[in-house]
Amino acid sequence: MDRGTYLDIKTFFEYLETDAFSDKKYHVDSDVLINEENLTWESAVISNVTFFEPVVVLNVDIKSGLAFYNCNFLEGIFFKNVTCLNFDVLKSSAMSSLYFSQCKMRNFTLVHGCHFKRNVRIENDSEVGEVKIENSKIEEIGFYFSKSKSLLSFDVVNLTAGLNISNSTFLGSARFESHSGEISLLHSIFKKWVQIWNLTSRSLVFNYNTFEATVKISASRIASWSIIGDTFQKEVKYENFDSGGEIKECNLNELYISQAEFIEGADIRGRGLKINKITLPITSDLKGVLRIQNWRVAELSISGINQNLKLLLSQMHIRELTMIEFTNYGDVTFERFQADNETGNTDEDYSAIVIAHSDLGATRFTEMDFRSFFEINVENTSFDGIKCSNVTWFDDSQLVLGFPENNTSKANRTRREIYRQIKYALKSQGNQIESLLFQAREMSAHRAELKSSESYGSNDRLIMTVNRTNNYGLDWFKPLWIIALITLGFYLIELPLFSDKLQYTVATSMEDIEVTWQEFYTNFKVYWQMFNPARKFESVYGENRSAFLYFLDLFHRLILGVFIFQIIRAFRKFSGK
Repeated sequence: MDRGTYLDIKTFFEYLETDAFSDKKYHVDSDVLINEENLTWESAVISNVTFFEPVVVLNVDIKSGLAFYNCNFLEGIFFKNVTCLNFDVLKSSAMSSLYFSQCKMRNFTLVHGCHFKRNVRIENDSEVGEVKIENSKIEEIGFYFSKSKSLLSFDVVNLTAGLNISNSTFLGSARFESHSGEISLLHSIFKKWVQIWNLTSRSLVFNYNTFEATVKISASRIASWSIIGDTFQKEVKYENFDSGGEIKECNLNELYISQAEFIEGADIRGRGLKINKITLPITSDLKGVLRIQNWRVAELSISGINQNLKLLLSQMHIRELTMIEFTNYGDVTFERFQADNETGNTDEDYSAIVIAHSDLGATRFTEMDFRSFFEINVENTSFDGIKCSNVTWFDDSQLVLGFPENNTSKANRTRREIYRQIKYALKSQGNQIESLLFQAREMSAHRAELKSSESYGSNDRLIMTVNRTNNYGLDWFKPLWIIALITLGFYLIELPLFSDKLQYTVATSMEDIEVTWQEFYTNFKVYWQMFNPARKFESVYGENRSAFLYFLDLFHRLILGVFIFQIIRAFRKFSGK
């Protein structure tokens, strides 16, 4: 068994200078200090060494880098004010400013203004007790932690660098504070809490990680945040502000979430600030509870099949909401949505809801202001299962269909079907009042459909015209004044038939006009009696009247019955029947 070769500090540096480390085991039991006085090599590779005391690299330019293979740092390794700015790729086998492979470190510390031109890498089954990176900068890709293990803590503070963590396990907490650069967390396991604060980054990527404790992101400026395939066993929270009030500027420009599991829920809060795009391609692998609240959104896109996600979208001011090829079998709620019409300029504040080839299922709309949007664009979508509460509905003029011409028979049939489904959904919830609104729109669309078809016959015209007289069950006053006008017309026609002084002749003198007016006024009580469809003929018109008067009276009673029915229908709109 090879117990290794003990090297004194002088011999260790000789090995460094001559690149004499081999596959043998080596031990160094003295403190190791690397500085300007003893760094004489262009690059160095150290293999199979166990350091019993701290290794310190201090105030030095390490030229083309240091590489450690299968080394054990029992008391840790420390880099303080170390630079590597004149890196020569031809002189470094590891192609890194600092490289650790299959190493064990009690501590890895990178502090006090370290600056590296090339990347820093810890990988290949390395184990680190405590990672501390502070006030440093790494150019060209940045810091890599791959296929390794963090045992106690992983602390990154005020680092300017891309940060790539992959296929690793973190047994302790992970903190990223005042970081500037992209962060990618890939295929890793985080046993304790993860906190990101004051991040400035073009990209924050979570891909197929497992977070077993809470995740909190706050007070940051992030161009794009994507979550794909991650499992969050505890709460994940994004706050677009600093609870302490120290950081004034916070923003998130794009959010993408797919195939993630939020077991105890995710809460992404915008505090009323802008976000350009939220994309939710939902699959069966997107599970748990996702709450996105209080944002001003330029574009919100939802697609896919929702089976396992409880999605709450709340307090949104939105420019464009698109749901294309979306099917909801789960729980989706839109709460307090309205258009983001900031400037009041129609061209600049164009806002729309676009829903196509979708089945909204039991999607809930609570305090949703559809009327605030410029248009509601719908194509081949099912609404009959939706749940609604305190909704401000869109006007008919706002509804745009997916047809080149909006007034074709097919377009009107589609419009009618949309209104029918919404009517059914409202009625099934006991919302009689608003269901009648959509019933009226349904009938109006049906009339337009018939008019644009070749089968619009006289019978259909008559029925649809009569139904319009009470605005399809919404207006009782309109048929009332129509009855009054029609009855007045019948009274004028019938007057010469029951008056002994008038005939169907044209007045030729002022005396004739006076007689006509006198008879109109004297017999006006008949007009009021004519409003009674059950009136007795003789008591109204007298005895021995003509057959024509009987015909007119019967015809008027039929018309009167029709319009009285229209009035009754309108009065029953609040009855629930």
